[in-house]
Amino acid sequence: MEPSPLQLTAAELGVLRDPNGASGREAFKLALTELIAKGIVRFRRESRKVMWVFTKHQDYLLVEMDTRGLAPLETHLRAAANIVAAVSNGREGAMIASVVQSARQKFGGDLAKFKTEMILPALVRKGYLQTREEKSFGIFSRTKYELTAKGQDTLNQLDALSSDAQKLTDVYQRSPAEAFALMGLLGSGFLLMPELRTQYQAIGQQFRATGGDSGTAFVTGDSSGGGVDADPEAVLPDVGQQLEGAWGGLLDTFDGAMDSFDSVLDSFDSSFDSADGGSDGGDGGGDGGGDGGGGGDQ
Repeated sequence: MEPSPLQLTAAELGVLRDPNGASGREAFKLALTELIAKGIVRFRRESRKVMWVFTKHQDYLLVEMDTRGLAPLETHLRAAANIVAAVSNGREGAMIASVVQSARQKFGGDLAKFKTEMILPALVRKGYLQTREEKSFGIFSRTKYELTAKGQDTLNQLDALSSDAQKLTDVYQRSPAEAFALMGLLGSGFLLMPELRTQYQAIGQQFRATGGDSGTAFVTGDSSGGGVDADPEAVLPDVGQQLEGAWGGLLDTFDGAMDSFDSVLDSFDSSFDSADGGSDGGDGGGDGGGDGGGGGDQ
C-alpha cells in the first residue's frame, strides 16, 4: 500500500515524539517557523548603528494576509498567527518581544497551554494519541498521553522519511520527481530537521535554473524504511505537474524564509529569556561593527 503524506504540522509532530515531555515553548516556535515557511508570516529586521560602532537590531513579524484568510489553518497555527496580528502595528508588523509577551499572557509563562490546549487535544481527536489517568501516591490524578497504533506508525514513517531525506539533493540529481515525491511525503516534518534547510534551498535554486522542470513521474515512498524507489509503472504526468507547480511556489518562499529561521528563533529565545530576567527584550541583539547576519526584508 502506498504511504500517504504526513498529515500533521511540525508542532504536532514535535509533540507526538514526546507528548508528555515536549515543551509548549518549542511547539510555539515550530508553529511560527511553519507560518513563515508557508509565507503566511514574514520576518523583517531593522538595523541601525549605535555610536557608529555597534549594530542594533529590531526584529518584526508580519502576517501577510487578512486574518479572515487564516480560517483553514489548524487551530494552533491560527492561534499563533492571530497573536502576531493582534500586536502588529499596521504594515510595520509586530516586534518579536511583543509576540512573546502576548503569547505568554495567553498560554502561560512557559507557553505550556499552547501544547496542552491547542495541540494535545487535536492529536487525541485525530487518533494519534490516547489518554490514561495516572495517580501519584495513590491520591493525585494526572492525565498521561500514549501513542496509538496510528501515532506510532506516523513516527515510524517520519523516521524513515527523515533518513531518506538526508541525501535529498542526491535524489534530486537522479530524479527530480522522486525528490519532490519525498518532500511531499515529509510535508512539514522537514522543519524538525534544520540540516535539511540548505538542501531545500539548493533544490530550489536548481529548480529555477532548469526552468522548473521536475520531470513527469510521480514516485511514491516506502514507509517501511526501504527508501524511495522509482516505479516504472507510476508515471502520472498530471500529478507530476501538480507537484512541480506546488513545490515551485513553495521553494520560492522557502528560499527567502529559511534564511530567516535562525534569526527568528534566536530573537524569540532572546526575548523570552529577557522577559524572564526582567528586561524589555526589545531587540534581537547587536554586534560590534557587523551587519548582524541572518534575516532581513524578504
